[in-house]
Amino acid sequence: MQKKKWVRVGLAAAIVSGAVGGISAAGCSGDDNTVTPPADGGKDSSIPQGDTGPGGDTGVPSEGGGDADAAPTVPNAKVYLVHAAADALAQPLRFCFGIVGGTGDSGTISTAPFPPLPDTQLSPSFPIAGFFPGFGAPLTSAPQVANIDLSTVSLAIFAIDATKIANSTADGGPDGGAEEQCSSFIGTAGAGGGSLTLNTDFWYVGTIPSQTLKHGETWVVAITGCFPGEDGTEADFCPTTPPYSAATGNLGIKAWQVDNTTAVAADGGIGAQFASASPSWDVLNAQAGGATTAAGFWIETPPVIPDGGGAETGTTDAGDASTDASSDSSVEASVDSGPPQPTLTFIPITGTGTYGTLSPAALATVPVPLNSATAGFFTSFASSAGAAITFPPGCSPGVSCASPLLLPLPVIDQLTNGTVPTGGSFVDGKGYAFILVGDPLDPTYIGADGGAATSTTGVFNGKSIHFLGLPTSNP
Repeated sequence: MQKKKWVRVGLAAAIVSGAVGGISAAGCSGDDNTVTPPADGGKDSSIPQGDTGPGGDTGVPSEGGGDADAAPTVPNAKVYLVHAAADALAQPLRFCFGIVGGTGDSGTISTAPFPPLPDTQLSPSFPIAGFFPGFGAPLTSAPQVANIDLSTVSLAIFAIDATKIANSTADGGPDGGAEEQCSSFIGTAGAGGGSLTLNTDFWYVGTIPSQTLKHGETWVVAITGCFPGEDGTEADFCPTTPPYSAATGNLGIKAWQVDNTTAVAADGGIGAQFASASPSWDVLNAQAGGATTAAGFWIETPPVIPDGGGAETGTTDAGDASTDASSDSSVEASVDSGPPQPTLTFIPITGTGTYGTLSPAALATVPVPLNSATAGFFTSFASSAGAAITFPPGCSPGVSCASPLLLPLPVIDQLTNGTVPTGGSFVDGKGYAFILVGDPLDPTYIGADGGAATSTTGVFNGKSIHFLGLPTSNP
């Protein structure tokens, strides 16, 4: 059953207000005890197990100089970290990391010697340092992480409730002292022993094996699942793997290597892939009778009024989307009767975009008007036969529908980047991964009391359903 009353205010009608933060750098200004890492309880990390590399290699480069005349090196993997937990009790998160010695989760962990990241506010609208639900940042912008060769280490990830350590930031620690290191909070091996309690204040969410985050690659790592303490109806919208526990929650990671090698012609459009980090979307999809998810681009064409005064509905030649399947035809939906209405043209790039998946396998090139309020990205519930499902029945796409969800590119730009440059961030000839995050039953705007509001009386709710549009290039 539905856990919330249906309340939605569409973002397609207006750009998000300034009271929203987007992606920015996650940077910031012990004893080396090792123990067996905490059991993961069957966590679904979605990371393939790989070669953990030679034992004892921390991956941290020495301070010594190298050959100044050496050829340029391939850059470290670019890793975006996205906070995709959207349950009612979800809090902002900061992250600590452990270097794993041994094979995957069976090795021992040494907590990395730096403070929880980020240790500065990612946006002036965020009251404390941390990743707030629905937002993210390129983790590898943090100097502490940038100095680690990510290809050579197995990296254990720990998520900390940022509200529990809000007084320890780059500006200083408690009582005016120095900023505290991760080991002070989660222990020297991430199993407890610091000031915070495992599975209450912080969580082990998964390990990325060595030789996974290779040089030159681009990855998106989403923190998914639910926090502890949710009731049964809220827990129904949490991921089912691992099973939800009210005592410990079921936070974990989903990770995708996105395509940064397929060439996208500058005169052909933009390249796109779609990944779903929203389990709530799939739950509501099933309740609406859907079996899968379609995603791609939409274009709105204004109505054409002939000189004779009669109304005709205009169409647009949106071009063909180059996809990994036979989804290169557009689907048109027109509004009948009444005054002339615009036409919505949908250009799908995938029909298999369920929770935890990335599709298509390679960037699909789509010619679409960029940085325009009349074009954007969509996702829709779909039947097993691929037919689009409008939900709730009778809703208005872009205004009151959960499905299809339509967001203009300028809105996605602002949700992703916060400050949008003149002319927008999306560029023809470049590739982008569109990540679905949030809960389709959460209101788009909330007031000071946490209840539903409008764009003029509230602020954007990061737990509501939306997209982030992340460049796939590296660098």
